[in-house]
Amino acid sequence: MPAYLCRWPNGDVTLLNARDETDAIILLDEFDDAEYAELHRLDSLMVDLRLGDDGQFKLHDLGESTRDEIMETAFPELSATLASDELLDVEYESEAYLAKVRQAVQKERKRELRRSRRRDREPSTELGKELQRQMGASTTLVDHWVESFGREVLESTDDETVQ
Repeated sequence: MPAYLCRWPNGDVTLLNARDETDAIILLDEFDDAEYAELHRLDSLMVDLRLGDDGQFKLHDLGESTRDEIMETAFPELSATLASDELLDVEYESEAYLAKVRQAVQKERKRELRRSRRRDREPSTELGKELQRQMGASTTLVDHWVESFGREVLESTDDETVQ
């Protein structure tokens, strides 16, 4: 199953496995409406988690390929700043270095995301439109619900007519 990176409008990132983009949006609804985020398929995913004494997972590290892909895909301005000539002569983690990095991070958090083609879509059925109006769910999720419910109704109807 492919890995995806979801870059949220506030600059946060979620990594997940999903069958396709539609499945990713449905899964990501657990956190927020991903139709307002950028989705990218990842070529590599390696995450190292450590179990803390409090029983919670803590991010320990990312694989080098994964880190590079996240930076280039989700944070191009920060990636360019970190690789720029202006940081070459600045001592790593000095105040000057951290100021430049902070500035790039702030730009990334304010950077407008690519407009998703999914964002402008309406649900494909009247029932879906009503569900979306009442629940505020994403078009992708509403269409999935209506399709799943419709399939269940048809399957139960088929079972009843066979008997």
